[in-house]
Amino acid sequence: MEAMKRALEIANSNKVGMLGTVDENGNPYIKAMLYIKHDGLREFWFCSNTSSKRAKHITKNPNTCLYFYEGDCNERYY
Repeated sequence: MEAMKRALEIANSNKVGMLGTVDENGNPYIKAMLYIKHDGLREFWFCSNTSSKRAKHITKNPNTCLYFYEGDCNERYY
């Protein structure tokens, strides 16, 4: 349960998630997306046009994933 609590804290501290979808050829497609609200960790609402690539991907294949990054986005790892 501690992991779920921590995951919710990370989701609440971010407004951008990395949304993974599957394109028409079965290839993964990852894009940073602004989300407008969420219901726990099970539902997230994103800002996008219904004609966008992501909307088309999800309509054809609802398998998705969502990642959040915690930390400074300007950090560089070498």
